Amino acid sequence: MKDLGNVKPVITVCQAFHYAGYTPTPDDLREWVSQALKMGAVRIEFYEDYERYRHPELYKEMIRLSKVITSMNKVNVPDDPDTGIIVSLDSEAAKNVTGECLSGDEIYAAYSILGEKIGSWFEFVSDRQLERGEKDLKKYKIVYLPLGKYMTRQSVKKIVNYVKNGGVLVITDPLAFEYNIDGSSLANYREDITGVKIEKTTFDADRFKIKGIEGLSEILFKKKGSFYEKIHQAYSVKSSGSEVKVLGEFVNGKGAIFEKNYGKGKVIYFAANPMAPDILLIDTKIDELFRYFQKIVGAKIDRPIWRFLIPEK
Repeated sequence: MKDLGNVKPVITVCQAFHYAGYTPTPDDLREWVSQALKMGAVRIEFYEDYERYRHPELYKEMIRLSKVITSMNKVNVPDDPDTGIIVSLDSEAAKNVTGECLSGDEIYAAYSILGEKIGSWFEFVSDRQLERGEKDLKKYKIVYLPLGKYMTRQSVKKIVNYVKNGGVLVITDPLAFEYNIDGSSLANYREDITGVKIEKTTFDADRFKIKGIEGLSEILFKKKGSFYEKIHQAYSVKSSGSEVKVLGEFVNGKGAIFEKNYGKGKVIYFAANPMAPDILLIDTKIDELFRYFQKIVGAKIDRPIWRFLIPEK
């Protein structure tokens, strides 16, 4: 929220009561508060419902955490992000019409993999901020687009120009740039920078077979019986020419991950989106694939900020 709010002060309200079938534990509160502080929150509040009587162990931890936070040194949050994650507000808003869950699942998965898993320091950049000129992608060595089906032509052009001028773009949403917000197609931009065209045929898949990346072979990207089948849907795509390199295939032999040089930069495109929360619940090397992408552009990984955690006692 700090990134999307143009560095305005952010208050994080942590769940401290039974909700949606789950009652948080004291360890959950400690983890969530730690996450909020290392992402730049300046104040913590707890959303609770008579927990002093219903769950006294939670109430006790809220009091303890409040004392720790107000007496500790300020967390040294890095100010040199070298990675960007684009948040398409239009794509999120469209879920309200399509009936999908408005919970930022793709964004959350990208945060968890790039941050908690491999330790990169990034900024979230919204399509609105790009349109208004409030942020410029050129400061990032690599940019990720985990969700982008609906975007304006103006924001898409700025992303394309970033690549043309030397940036590296990783598109994990197969349908990125599918529609302008007026319903007209922007697919020609996707086809131009990725070098592939969606054939609209979909199929079920749960793993990538990696080609030409040392130490990686088969990577699981979907939990069996996943709640997030729609996000993980695989698409048949057709490559436009020899300039497109295949980095991975599905088990059925169809292309899954593609790489194309574009202008002075490069685009990596996924024909099935691995960015859904269930990826965090399975034994997978998907984080190693993204670690590889970070390394080849020289982005920092394993940064100390991600090890920050308020002590248990």
